Amino acid sequence: MSTIVCQFRDAPFRRDVRVAGGDGHRDPLSIQLNDAALDLTDVTWALRISDHPGGAASVTGAAVADWTESGVYLDSASDGQVTVWVAETDTTALGAGEYWYELVATFPGDHSLLPSLTKTLIAGAFRVVQDVA
Repeated sequence: MSTIVCQFRDAPFRRDVRVAGGDGHRDPLSIQLNDAALDLTDVTWALRISDHPGGAASVTGAAVADWTESGVYLDSASDGQVTVWVAETDTTALGAGEYWYELVATFPGDHSLLPSLTKTLIAGAFRVVQDVA
């Protein structure tokens, strides 16, 4: 699985996902500003999967310490490395269909480059297909 490089200036980065129901999904991301790693220390994360853009979220997540629930795992915050994780239980609960996927970052007030900024970094279709078992 390769890391997706996301230039902050191009956000929101369009990311369409396809996953089988009952499977987990990981998106390893490298967030960069002007082609250099963006420090993500103390950033607050919001992962949302809804039936349409702006709709009520069916799946939500924040920063996570492990892979037991959907959210954002901080691989190396100071190096701009995170992994978006959607747990198997959530793809099962969603069921087959097309949804909207968003990752929003809120930078702390004392961030050296982006103080108090809230920005959608990733957005796109999240398709859950029937698992063929």
